[in-house]
Amino acid sequence: MKHGLSKETGLLWLIPSILCLLVLFPPCSRAQGSYIDCSPNLIQVRAFFHGTWVKIHGTCPPGSKVLVEVVGEDEKEILMKKGRRGPLWMNVAEVHIEGVPNLYLLLGHSETSLATPSDKMDSRDGKNYGYGQLLQRVRISGSHVDEAEKVKLFEEFVNLKESESLYGILPDAIQVEPRGDRDYFEGRFWLPPRVYTGDYEVRPLLVIGNEILPGSSTKIKVVRVGLPAILSSLAVRQPALYGILAVVVAMATGLLMGVVFRRRGGRH
Repeated sequence: MKHGLSKETGLLWLIPSILCLLVLFPPCSRAQGSYIDCSPNLIQVRAFFHGTWVKIHGTCPPGSKVLVEVVGEDEKEILMKKGRRGPLWMNVAEVHIEGVPNLYLLLGHSETSLATPSDKMDSRDGKNYGYGQLLQRVRISGSHVDEAEKVKLFEEFVNLKESESLYGILPDAIQVEPRGDRDYFEGRFWLPPRVYTGDYEVRPLLVIGNEILPGSSTKIKVVRVGLPAILSSLAVRQPALYGILAVVVAMATGLLMGVVFRRRGGRH
C-alpha cells in the first residue's frame, strides 16, 4: 500500500517539473501553418543539361511576409588572389574560403527588405539571412590575407558566384496571395548548368511583425545520370583510365574538326 502511494506521488510531482522545464527551455519557435513544396524535387543532370527552373509554392499565416532560402552544402573553395608585380597583374596567393554553401539564393517580394554583403547579422532586426549572415560564418585564410580584407574578399567571392548564377538575391521572385484563413505564396528559381550534385534545402522564412520565424522546409536533390554519372564515377574510381579516355576523346575531336574544316575548304 505504501509502495503504491509513493509511486502515485512521484507521478504527481513529475507534471509540475515538466511544466517548469518547458517554461525555462521552450522549444524552438516555428511558424505554425506554414508549408512549402518544390517541383521538380529531383533534378537529373544529363549530358546536355543546360539548367532548369524549379517552381515553389506553399502556405503561410495571413499577413506575413515571405522569404525563401535555397541553400546548398558547405564546401571548401580555393581561389587565386591577384596582385600587381611591376607592370604585370598575376596570381600572388591562394585564398581558402570555407563555411559557406556552394549555392545560396534568397527569394523575396518587393515589400521585404533584403540583406547585402556588407550587412552584419542583427537578430533584433531580423537580419539573420542573406549575405550578411554568410559573412558572419565564412572562414577566409591564405598567405598575404589579413582580417581587414575579409569583407572585400567575401564581396569578390559573392560576385564570382553571382556571375555563375550560384548566388543571388532575388527581391521580386515571390508572389503572395491571401486565401481565406491563410496566405498562399509561389515563385520559382533557376538552377544553373554548373550546379553541384547533392541535396539543397528550400526553407521559408516568415516575417511576422519584428520576428523572423522559420517555416517547414523541403529538399531538392541533384544527381548525375547517364554519361555524366559514368564519367564522374570513372574519374573517382579509376583516375588513370579516365585521363587516358580524356586524351583519346580530345584527339578524336581534333581529328573530326580537321576533317570538317578540310571539307569546307575544299568546297570553296
